[in-house]
Amino acid sequence: MKNIIALALSAVILFSFAGCAPKNNDNASSPTDVPGTGTTVPATTNPTPTPAATPSPEPTAAPTDDVQTDNGQGSGETSPEAIWNEIYEKYGDTFPVTESVPADVLKDIAGIDPEKLENFVFQFPMMNVSASEFFIAECKEGELESVKEEVMAHQAALVEQWKQYLPEQLKLVEEYVLETADNYIFFAVAENAEAAADIFKSYFE
Repeated sequence: MKNIIALALSAVILFSFAGCAPKNNDNASSPTDVPGTGTTVPATTNPTPTPAATPSPEPTAAPTDDVQTDNGQGSGETSPEAIWNEIYEKYGDTFPVTESVPADVLKDIAGIDPEKLENFVFQFPMMNVSASEFFIAECKEGELESVKEEVMAHQAALVEQWKQYLPEQLKLVEEYVLETADNYIFFAVAENAEAAADIFKSYFE
């Protein structure tokens, strides 16, 4: 009987120890692994911003020439005013002081009908001791020859005027320059008249 009681007590003790033993939790998290030697942990870097693309400049179109390109001004403009301005810029210091003749007195002064002209410049000397003058005009269609005849009549009148007055001015009148191109006419009584005529002709080359 004592043996049975002893065995029963032994069994109770064994079960008690078994209940107190720590349980093995297979699902418990294992300690964080530390990277081994030689493992490089990449550093966090901010991405370098990509610069905005700079637009390429658009190519500049080559300038296109107007009617005339070899007129000394580079503007391509052909007009009596443009021609006169270039002549005066180059040779104005050799001319006497002149003034521009308006259309309403052109016929009275030179016998040239302004109704036959599209546009014109007539530079007339302010002093009555000078014969120098310039007439540059764009004639209306079909009027060039008629205007040329009026210019020649004006030149003949100048000869009559100056041959009784100042011989040196008469020489300028007799050595006048007359040129035509397209519907344009050029008439000059002045020093450097030939050089001025070359400028006129360059507008039509």
